Amino acid sequence: MLERNEFDAVYACVCDLNGAMRGKRIPSAQIEKIGRGEIRMPLSILCLDIWGEDVEGSEPVFETGDADGLCDLIDRKVSISTWTSRPSAFAQLWMREENGKPFLGDPRRALAEILSRYKAHGLTPVVATELEFYLYDDSESAPSAPRAPRSGRSSETAGALSLVESCAVAAAAASSNCCLLILPSLASALNRSSSN
Repeated sequence: MLERNEFDAVYACVCDLNGAMRGKRIPSAQIEKIGRGEIRMPLSILCLDIWGEDVEGSEPVFETGDADGLCDLIDRKVSISTWTSRPSAFAQLWMREENGKPFLGDPRRALAEILSRYKAHGLTPVVATELEFYLYDDSESAPSAPRAPRSGRSSETAGALSLVESCAVAAAAASSNCCLLILPSLASALNRSSSN
């Protein structure tokens, strides 16, 4: 744990279902409460919609009277916040119910539960993220398909990741002695289009 004289306050936060950090600012004098799992927050804080509103009919709000849960540190240490104007620390927490059971409305706890099921079978899931984005040309009054930096050509099809477009790129690369790694399905499509 950090020394109290290093910061004025701790932002004690849980991660909600939308990936938004929610929590409270705690005076540095109370940092020991975080380590002991004595910080309380409403269980419903994890079940808000993306705008921070209660979800209609949400059990943690309406059936429990908006009961509190207890917060425990995740396996990461409390860290100094470099993005705040005053010296502060940041503690990432997850929630448990009053009886000590993990609160499965907490995405971190739900994931830990799923991982424990895999582990019980001797399995380790491996995941990867995919960054999705769209490119467009905003130099005109309305956005349009992007232009290639060297040729100035824009896309000839409206389909993102179009096989036809990929074949055209592969054919252009082949005619200019470029080397491309072509997937088998793309290679067979390229062969069919060049034989026509």
